[in-house]
Amino acid sequence: MQACERILSDKLLHQFAERAGVYDRENRFFHEDFEDLRDAGYLTMPVPKELGGAGMTLAEVCREQRRLGYYAPATALGVNMHLYWVGLVADLWRQGASPGTRCLGV
Repeated sequence: MQACERILSDKLLHQFAERAGVYDRENRFFHEDFEDLRDAGYLTMPVPKELGGAGMTLAEVCREQRRLGYYAPATALGVNMHLYWVGLVADLWRQGASPGTRCLGV
């Protein structure tokens, strides 16, 4: 992925910002944001391209997280754990770990 490419459009980020206050006031899960993130391919940013993701590096994923966090902090926080684990597994795959490999000592 080129350094200037982005997953989230400015329009979508502004929609997230409009909903952020509602989620906070109503203390509810960000369902609409989550669906939009999924549709945009945000949840698969760190997944290698050959596996259907965007193939973004950690730095690129962090850049997109910062952009999302500026407009919708709770949404960014809510998807952060997902991105962490997906990124970890993607990195293990890139290093040659096969499916089912006991990589975390579990």
